[in-house]
Amino acid sequence: MSEQEDDLSAHIDDDVFVDQAAFDGGGGGNGPIYEIQDVRLEETLIDDLQKVKANDPSLTEFEASGSYGLFRVLTDEDWEQLGRGVTKSDFLETLCLYEGALDDQRMSSLFRGLTMSDSIQRVSLCSNGLSDSGLGRMVPFLQNSSRLNFLNLSHNNITSGGLSSLLSALRDSPIKELYCGGCGLDSINIDMNSIPPNLLVLSMCNNNINADGCRELAKMLQGETVTLRELYLDENKIDDEGVGILVDALQNNTSLEYLNLENNGGITNNGLKLLLKLVNDVSSINSTLLSNHTLQTSGLSALNKDSAPNEIEKQIRHALVINQENAGDSAAAGREKVISTQLNSLTRKELCRQQGIDECNFYSQINDLHLPEVLSLVARTHGHGELFEALVASVASLFSTVNRSQCQQQQCDERERYLVQQAAEHTDEAVHHAAISAQHAAIAAQHANRAERMRAELIAIRQARAMQFQAAGGEGVDRIKRRRI
Repeated sequence: MSEQEDDLSAHIDDDVFVDQAAFDGGGGGNGPIYEIQDVRLEETLIDDLQKVKANDPSLTEFEASGSYGLFRVLTDEDWEQLGRGVTKSDFLETLCLYEGALDDQRMSSLFRGLTMSDSIQRVSLCSNGLSDSGLGRMVPFLQNSSRLNFLNLSHNNITSGGLSSLLSALRDSPIKELYCGGCGLDSINIDMNSIPPNLLVLSMCNNNINADGCRELAKMLQGETVTLRELYLDENKIDDEGVGILVDALQNNTSLEYLNLENNGGITNNGLKLLLKLVNDVSSINSTLLSNHTLQTSGLSALNKDSAPNEIEKQIRHALVINQENAGDSAAAGREKVISTQLNSLTRKELCRQQGIDECNFYSQINDLHLPEVLSLVARTHGHGELFEALVASVASLFSTVNRSQCQQQQCDERERYLVQQAAEHTDEAVHHAAISAQHAAIAAQHANRAERMRAELIAIRQARAMQFQAAGGEGVDRIKRRRI
């Protein structure tokens, strides 16, 4: 057995699980390297290490933090051996080494052995202080792990170049969740061709991302193939300009459901107004119907997590609730926003003020022939007080601007189009049934011909039988005559 394949217990005593010489001070009089705080936890870790090496089916999760003293005595060869064990494992699904369990040197050794996996689904290496160099050692593993869907690298030291390399390595992977929070990122450079095709969740919280970073992240929110559903950007340096960039990217986005912008002190009410207009643009009925109806939840506190939401935030959340209640049905969400906000004069006026829009006569946008139906809806939804306001606003349309001749002509035109359409449909039906009738007539003729042939055959059979009977009868008479003679 090679030295690299030696049992990890070569460095640990069976009962105490530490290198005895190191524990005794190694003759240097400096005392033990570490003291075991919880022997049972250390025993569990050693047991798990052995299970990894043995490809034990009972071990599906390997988790350990840097607080384990054992990590201080593991050699580079031990880490490489652990990596090879994980590579060969058929059952290990989660690998979690955090809070100082790793450094760049250990990463190099671990991923020299861990180059691929067909079982690992979740990897968490958070809070290890890893640099781009250490994380770069993961590239072969990331490129050759067929089931990896979760990766947490939060609270390490990742630069823009490191993030680009990471996304490039994940370009063809099944990764769905990526967490890079608290990594000190102040700039981002995203290659459109390196965006993981199945990514659903991206956390970039607690970094230094600004408007330039938002411009790069917007690439992940635009296009027909976008998949991102959750984007965490809280605790960054995003201002109103950054919000505007994200809002522009979300105009036609139908995938993102959660956006967290909490605790970005640079976001003022101007940025919130942009978000409000994104989810409920009241500049016109059509604009409301074309607003973003996919976004359902958003962390919005502009100053700090303890601040009470202002009126703009309340309106944003109201629109988001409508989106949530009508998830998957954008048309229904748009109608609900029109009914709940546009048909209420006070709400509409306030929303116009918040969005910096000059309030126009809402009812002038409605076809005069549909006004009675709309007014009825106002009464049912908002009460008779609002109905009175609606009548005052629409009276001109009802009694002054309505061209009766034009309305009658419009009704005639609509009736004519309806009749033409119905006539065409009935003509098509008649042709269809005529074709079916012709087909049935042909089938009936075939059956009649077949019946006629059968009747002729039956007559021929009966005639043959009669002739046979007559012949047989004559022979019988001749025999009787001969007997009497």
